[in-house]
Amino acid sequence: MFEGAKKEYDQAIDRNATLGELANQKSASSGWRPSRALSSVLILSAVAIAIAILIIL
Repeated sequence: MFEGAKKEYDQAIDRNATLGELANQKSASSGWRPSRALSSVLILSAVAIAIAILIIL
């Protein structure tokens, strides 16, 4: 009974480690893009300005 549970536990640990490695590879390959950050800032500032105009009116 405990041997089966330990085997399943070890397999789950291995799967999690593999998925973690794949996630790290995927995030490292995409990198940081300044254009994406700039567009996010512009969109958020436009939303903030629109909310401020609505509040003033």
